[in-house]
Amino acid sequence: MGGGSGLHQDPSEGKTYQFLTRVLDKVGDGTGDINANEDFSAAPVDFKIAPAPGEIFRIASMICQVRDSAINPAVYGADIVLANGIKASVKTDAEVRIFLNPANVNIKTNFDWGLYCYDASVQPLPAVGPNPVEEIMHAQWSFHRSGVEIRLDGDAGEYLAVTCNDDLTNLISHCFSVQGYQEKVLT
Repeated sequence: MGGGSGLHQDPSEGKTYQFLTRVLDKVGDGTGDINANEDFSAAPVDFKIAPAPGEIFRIASMICQVRDSAINPAVYGADIVLANGIKASVKTDAEVRIFLNPANVNIKTNFDWGLYCYDASVQPLPAVGPNPVEEIMHAQWSFHRSGVEIRLDGDAGEYLAVTCNDDLTNLISHCFSVQGYQEKVLT
């Protein structure tokens, strides 16, 4: 298989499909802050991806990356106790359409990512110069493995949101990204 544009066009369906990968941000269009290692305890903050009007995104998976001095399964990162936890949902500005966490059980520990993710791993990062050894956790929440991608309709104002509502400043880095495709109707 060779490279390519990531574009698939099917005239019989009247649609094109473009590969999509993006880091979630505070704006939702790829231009906002992506760092989820701030103090969000005063008010919840959404990290999101939102298609523009006329666009449809199909999200196959979401990846959470946590980097800290160690990854302890009993807390978040190395030592953070989360009061509220992290939750994922499909929203509009007016309502939450779908909570992705079953029974609205928020993620409060590194171990909790295993409740939702088929693939999760912790890897050591080598010490560089005076920096101590760190660890990084990747957890991939594969929506398509549950049966179907998440469909976001820009005309309906839908977006995928990961909501943080705790103090995450002790983390070295923390972010979320998605993979899927953009569906466009041929005109």
